[in-house]
Amino acid sequence: MESLLGENGKRFCISRAALSMMGTPKLGYLVIIVDECVVLVCLNVVLGLISVLTEIDDWSRLSPIVMEQRQEALSCMYYLLQRFSLKFVGVDSNVLERILFTVLSILESKSFSRNFLVAAEVTFCVALQVCLSLKELGLFIIEGIFNESFIVCPKFAFADIVEKISFKGNLIDELSKFSSLSRLFLVQSFQFSCPDGDVDLPAASKDINAK
Repeated sequence: MESLLGENGKRFCISRAALSMMGTPKLGYLVIIVDECVVLVCLNVVLGLISVLTEIDDWSRLSPIVMEQRQEALSCMYYLLQRFSLKFVGVDSNVLERILFTVLSILESKSFSRNFLVAAEVTFCVALQVCLSLKELGLFIIEGIFNESFIVCPKFAFADIVEKISFKGNLIDELSKFSSLSRLFLVQSFQFSCPDGDVDLPAASKDINAK
């Protein structure tokens, strides 16, 4: 596991290499290489971010280089989750759980810049999209983030949606700790990360019954 953190403990070395490859004008056959290493790259990002969180808990001051690297690492993970989402389904769903847990820990911290938190929010949102359809995501936003239960969806229940998310803890309890402003920022991130900004919010129960 230490080798995934990088040689001599260098953080984000694997994700930085992947980001460099993805920045190649004509990616071509390199896509195949990235595709085979997606889970490994994201695990490198997770371990690097965990080490950053540990340093912050120990009241360490991060260097400007580390702050830049962590931003790039989140951008890399966002791209990989969006483009290679199927890699995180099934046997590698435990990696997705670690991603969600780590990004959620960042969002709960008050030690990061707004720019970094925005990157964490969109990464969190795109990670949820690995587990949920746009309709399920819409219901999750209404009940899971805003704690509104006036929605009745005939196709699936909210409890079933939560069960599909690769997260062993109580995700809803964690989200309930967010301030109202943080929740609004999170919803804005959902719109940014969804295809064409289209979050499929379900209709209210009275509208459904009226049809």
